Amino acid sequence: MKREGVSLFFALAIAVSILLFSIMPGMGNGLNSGAAKHLGAYFALSLAVGFFATLRGWPAPLLLSALASGSYGALIELLQRLVPYRDGNLVDALLNYAGAFLAALLIALARSLARALSR
Repeated sequence: MKREGVSLFFALAIAVSILLFSIMPGMGNGLNSGAAKHLGAYFALSLAVGFFATLRGWPAPLLLSALASGSYGALIELLQRLVPYRDGNLVDALLNYAGAFLAALLIALARSLARALSR
């Protein structure tokens, strides 16, 4: 139970950090500037959400975490279009999904490799 709480805390901390860096004024060099930052932020969020979902025993935790994290990123891009000093766009939303799914893919590959090596 304690590990679930810690993993939820980290997932929420990452999500709130992404939100703040994405909508606050004067953050032009923040998470919304550059592909690597989008990929990295949503990679981290997907890892944290995936770990929490795995601990909770949810079905398909990697797919769930990638979809949830990428959708959160797309929602933030839409939100940025409502903020006068921000500009959300489709490319950034796709990069958010890419980072989230990259995390899920790498975890799935690592799990497969670990199973293959343990035989």
